[in-house]
Amino acid sequence: MPAFRRFGIDVSLDDAEMFLSPTTSDDIVSMAAVITHIRALAEQLENLTELSGELPEQTGRYYGMFVLLMYAIDRVQTRFIQDIDHILLPRLSTFEQEAAANILDARRQIAGGGPAGQLKANIEAAGITQDACRLLAGSLREQRGVVMKENLIARQMFLAAQNTYKTVRLSLSVADLMRDSRQTFQALRQIQFPHLRPSRARI
Repeated sequence: MPAFRRFGIDVSLDDAEMFLSPTTSDDIVSMAAVITHIRALAEQLENLTELSGELPEQTGRYYGMFVLLMYAIDRVQTRFIQDIDHILLPRLSTFEQEAAANILDARRQIAGGGPAGQLKANIEAAGITQDACRLLAGSLREQRGVVMKENLIARQMFLAAQNTYKTVRLSLSVADLMRDSRQTFQALRQIQFPHLRPSRARI
């Protein structure tokens, strides 16, 4: 996946699609479920890494999965903030404006001799709707503030996890090179020079 290869993480397209495809939908609950799944995998890999004594293969997988986890968390938090700003709050504002228009229309009808009892009940219901819109909008802004603070931490964790992964991967690469060089040197040391027969030729 290009986004991860820039960080030196080798994630296949199939794996990335399986983990992150729900983040292209509108269902944040599904996104949270995906993150829970990735976290469970990361915890399993952490245990395997501990049990294996940090074998290179297990260690690389663990830190790579942790980077993927933090990336997914950042995506879902960012999506939630964007939904509040661009979908939910504008929609609530539209609902509140529609309620205000209904109130104005009801008052005009009352002034014109319309059924006062019914129209006053409509005005009261529309007022409640306005209050509900304002209350929910305030709650959403508070939630956005909380998630924005958590997202700052998540992004810091993502950068730290990315750095850790690259550090571990580099260490493992050096260890592999050292092992290969040692094996090559040992193989060369086992080579025995053949005996050179002295010449018996006479002139």
